[in-house]
Amino acid sequence: MKKWLILLLLGIFTFGLTSCTVLSTTSELSTTATVVTTSTSSSNETSTTQTVPPTTSVVTTVLPTTSILTTTSTIPTTTSTITSMTTTTTQTTVPVIFDTHLEITRYPFKVVYQLGDEFNQSGLRVNVVQSSGTRIPVSLDTLTLTGFDKTKVGLQNITISYNNLTLVFSVYVKEQVQAGNVILRIDQPTKLEYTRGDAFDSTGLVVRVVGLDESEIILAPNQYSITPANMNLLGEQTIRITALGLEASFVITIVPPIDAVPITMPYYQGISGLAGLELELTLRIIINSNLIRKSYDSARQILWETDRDPNNSNNLILVYLGTSVSGVWDGGVTWNREHVWPQSKMMNPTNTNIGVATDLHNLKPADPGINSSRGNRYYDSVAIPNVSFTPRAEVRGDLARILFYMVIMYDYLKLIDLEPDQPLAVYRMAMLSVLLQWHDDDPVDDFERNRNNVIFSHQKNRNPFIDYPHLVDLIW
Repeated sequence: MKKWLILLLLGIFTFGLTSCTVLSTTSELSTTATVVTTSTSSSNETSTTQTVPPTTSVVTTVLPTTSILTTTSTIPTTTSTITSMTTTTTQTTVPVIFDTHLEITRYPFKVVYQLGDEFNQSGLRVNVVQSSGTRIPVSLDTLTLTGFDKTKVGLQNITISYNNLTLVFSVYVKEQVQAGNVILRIDQPTKLEYTRGDAFDSTGLVVRVVGLDESEIILAPNQYSITPANMNLLGEQTIRITALGLEASFVITIVPPIDAVPITMPYYQGISGLAGLELELTLRIIINSNLIRKSYDSARQILWETDRDPNNSNNLILVYLGTSVSGVWDGGVTWNREHVWPQSKMMNPTNTNIGVATDLHNLKPADPGINSSRGNRYYDSVAIPNVSFTPRAEVRGDLARILFYMVIMYDYLKLIDLEPDQPLAVYRMAMLSVLLQWHDDDPVDDFERNRNNVIFSHQKNRNPFIDYPHLVDLIW
């Protein structure tokens, strides 16, 4: 049926176009193409169907003779590709930060009141803690404190309010100022035994104010005081806690230290296990014993030996420049005698007198110009004209140990830390904290040890902080 319908349509199309020629071109985009050839005669029609490859184009020519001529030619196939693109959108969620709670970083100074006293929030410090962990200090003006009743005796809870957050701490109101109304009660610290020279450790210490009804307030560290202990004094010591006119106490024990570095030199016999003032006094006795002082004039020759250049026996090393120059004394032109502890801060020597200003340990060969420039300025990490002087790094520890020796040798000399614009008095030198750091940063070397030995051969005493550098930590 379909075939007859096709033939009928082709016949009608042929008769309607008897005087024209039709050219038709088809580009194949599918997998196959079909060529239809139709012949028309007076008696019958024939139809032929043929499948061709996809690269074939079909050209059909219709002639006026009513027969259809089919011509096939091959042309390139055009392929069109459509790419489907997918767009992905990532949505980032920003966390919401909000306030979670309040915390007290410092309690008020006053937590015990007399009946009728007004509440005092001085000293109170409060943070608001956020969900991110951030802690933000809160101004006292933005806090609301409620719960205090000056007419009511006993323990009272004070509520701190900030926005929708609250926190509670306690105060105590008593009738009269007398010890019978409240007492101070303590939990002793965890550590009660110390090695001499240790720092006091208050871990575990709890201080309470306890009322007659056994209600109590735990005091913050800023609300009570601890009498300082002498951590260099052997034996038992009573530590007192005071607050609000009340007192409580506990006992600690201080035992001798075990030397980190064994003391093996017979010269220092008797200092093992000592620390602090006791060690200082014992060392002073040792280094002042059997002392043979030298004149200022003799130092001209001895310094050539004490500070001799190890690579050139004819030269010595200048302390501030580090250069090697002739050791021959030429009246102070090439080098002169520098007092590490300045002369003006003790006594001025002459070539014939002897004493603190002629101590060989305190004398170093120096360039005359640098010596004059330093003057009596103290040593510090920052050089300030007419105030402080900074030596080269290679000798900072050497100079620090000389000054440590001087305060042990002479009990009227003191090393201190100066406040800004504070003048340096006679018999004082600075800066102690800087010198202690230099002692660690620039340890003892062979040049310094040799110098100590040479001075001992002439003056018959030694610098203990060169022989045993750890003694510095036991005293300072």
